[in-house]
Amino acid sequence: MLIQMIEFKDCKNQIQTDVEDKIVHFICCLRNNGQVLSEYLLVRIENGYKLYVETPKADSLESCFDSKYVKKYREILSEIFTITVTQIGVNAVSREYCSCGTKTSIEMQTFANDIDSVFTCCTCGKPIALYELPYLDRQDDHWAIVNWQETFCATDTLWLDSLSDRFTGNQLVKVNSALNKNGREIANEMSQKTGLKCYYNIFDDLTKKVKFTKVNNKTVRICPSCDKAMLHVKFCNNYERYVCDSCMLSSDIPKIEPLNAK
Repeated sequence: MLIQMIEFKDCKNQIQTDVEDKIVHFICCLRNNGQVLSEYLLVRIENGYKLYVETPKADSLESCFDSKYVKKYREILSEIFTITVTQIGVNAVSREYCSCGTKTSIEMQTFANDIDSVFTCCTCGKPIALYELPYLDRQDDHWAIVNWQETFCATDTLWLDSLSDRFTGNQLVKVNSALNKNGREIANEMSQKTGLKCYYNIFDDLTKKVKFTKVNNKTVRICPSCDKAMLHVKFCNNYERYVCDSCMLSSDIPKIEPLNAK
């Protein structure tokens, strides 16, 4: 991820009282299109503002990726300010995003406090910038995906902070919960839009009696949807999963041997 500065300067007209609201709306539209991540810093300067944002890639703020909502507020702000973009540098504690020309399959996964894209390239194991992916049906940006991610992260955080609350735990673990059904619908539609396999990663909480079995003396997980053994697939270095191609589900590989493997 990169830190970039968007500077709004040389005000062309007298600054309007609601100009900061317009900039915040611009940020929200960028966020809902996956062009920036959730954290930002808006600084007042003489005759303008400096906006510091995290972007997935160097080209994230180029207008060719704008949704119709980003385009609307970019045009509104361009009538008030001269807008320039400057790359500050790479966030040293962030992940690099996918730049693969061809992808074999993708995975949808998120967790508490996650700010990266929910989609991972199975070819390189890196997150995929949302604005590089097609919109879902009846959507003009990626708001539905961003909203699902925020809901999942909030549920995961609440489950962790409430000492394993039963309702939030069931929403995360049960494959047919409202939260997971919504996520699986998004993953299925993204698969149809891209023509790629899109696995939906199911939440792994081994205290919830996740089922395992032995196949050729190797431990594999039982798919929670069809009750069949999942395949152990190594997509690339340090990126391997259990997958069920029938249900398009994936699962992390436990770091320790499960006690209930039979």
